[in-house]
Amino acid sequence: MRRADLLALVCLAAGPAWAQAPRDDVLYVNPAALVTASRLVGLSGASTGLAENTESIPTNYAAAAGRHPRRDRSWDWDYTLAFLAAPVASMRDVENDGHGEQTIAPVEGQVGFTVQIQRFGVGIYSRGSTRGLCLTEACEPGMEQLEAQSASGALVAGYSFLDDQLLIGAGFNMAFASFQYEQTLRGYLGLSLGLGVNWRPHFTPFRVGVSYVSQSNAEPQFDLAQSPTLAGRPLYRGAVSPAKLSAGACTRVGKEAWRFNRQSPSAIREHPSHENLAKVPHDVIEDWSPPGAVLLCAQLDVVFPVTGATTLTPFLLGGAAPSAGAYTTFIPRLGVEWEALTRLLRLRAGTYLHPAQIEGSTPRPHFTAGFELRVVRLFGADWSLSASTNLAPRLFTFSFGIGWWL
Repeated sequence: MRRADLLALVCLAAGPAWAQAPRDDVLYVNPAALVTASRLVGLSGASTGLAENTESIPTNYAAAAGRHPRRDRSWDWDYTLAFLAAPVASMRDVENDGHGEQTIAPVEGQVGFTVQIQRFGVGIYSRGSTRGLCLTEACEPGMEQLEAQSASGALVAGYSFLDDQLLIGAGFNMAFASFQYEQTLRGYLGLSLGLGVNWRPHFTPFRVGVSYVSQSNAEPQFDLAQSPTLAGRPLYRGAVSPAKLSAGACTRVGKEAWRFNRQSPSAIREHPSHENLAKVPHDVIEDWSPPGAVLLCAQLDVVFPVTGATTLTPFLLGGAAPSAGAYTTFIPRLGVEWEALTRLLRLRAGTYLHPAQIEGSTPRPHFTAGFELRVVRLFGADWSLSASTNLAPRLFTFSFGIGWWL
């Protein structure tokens, strides 16, 4: 037998054995991807300094304690619901790794809920991304598609101090990844800790915030030795969400911008001696004028390095596994919001830089825009619709959300 034929037989024999071994790397759950509420997509994710409403909890846990200035009762609740889609096949490179056009359009979104009682608040949120790959020409959903999902979430508690001038929140952060083919599901789960602080002094048009979430290492929730592959593809030995430090500031510009950090009527009632506006600025329910029609936010994210991580692409499409998240990277973000028509229409725009977190990639600028429209008053609340878009080289996404006009 010729040497070439012998080598071919050896490779054929070794192939199945290799396919039955898991990968020796972990999946990188990328924190740079802008998967968040529609409002924050329009602001390029710059909300660590803002820290208001449930939608801001992923960027600053202190938002769980941020009472809205129009709150007129001792308790309150809030929610966020938003979805993101990438309809253009050639512009689905969410992770900035040069791939994406061969996968099924990603479905991404965020859902969250907050309950507040006086100064105390508890919030929960989850946001994730689902991507798929057709394994047959027919590509029947649930039967002939390989699906991969990565998600993050948290359970958060917050408290307001110093007449609502200082908000502090802490909680458990979750990193989750799963792979599914037909009826088989393989999942990974990991927990870490997070802390957020927001300073919003009275009679000033600005806020500053700092947030930190530690690294989360997601372990297989199945026996990897017994199930090392799925659909013939070696599974990861784990997943990792890197530690991230964020610092940001927001300011209001325009008429009565000093009202930015005013207190709610419910908060004023907790301090009867402070009802004088000269001591503590408070809101007037009937006054719908914004505290400065323009909101400006800036933020810097520091993403810390991890070891032995790669992207989702080699699992779905095969090929070499590029290193991911091996170095400390920085993500600057800028966002602006303008209430163009009082109590009717808000316009948003922003930009951020997606760093070169993946081997072989280059930094990529992003530009975002969006709007929010108040549509109806129902059940004692003003409901609104919002939509945003995120545009960058090899990427076009749009998102929409349903919420309250606050």
